[in-house]
Amino acid sequence: VYKKKLLLCFGGHEQFDTSDMFMFDPKIMKWSKIVPKSNSMPSPRFFASGEILEDYLIIMGGRHGDERKNSMYVFDLVNHTWNN
Repeated sequence: VYKKKLLLCFGGHEQFDTSDMFMFDPKIMKWSKIVPKSNSMPSPRFFASGEILEDYLIIMGGRHGDERKNSMYVFDLVNHTWNN
């Protein structure tokens, strides 16, 4: 939960792994896709851990198919940019 009002969801697996990120606003009951302004985004993954610290979403680990990921990425929630 970001700023006590928005729910963030990163990655996942349905028919294939994804690195998409969505934000849910319960006041208007709507999901929105967050489009990053940088190209250095995490590779597709599921089972990643995430934590919000101030205006940053930190993503760590996860899986892509049978491969375990041990990388860490930081998403700036104000500027919509990834850093690793």
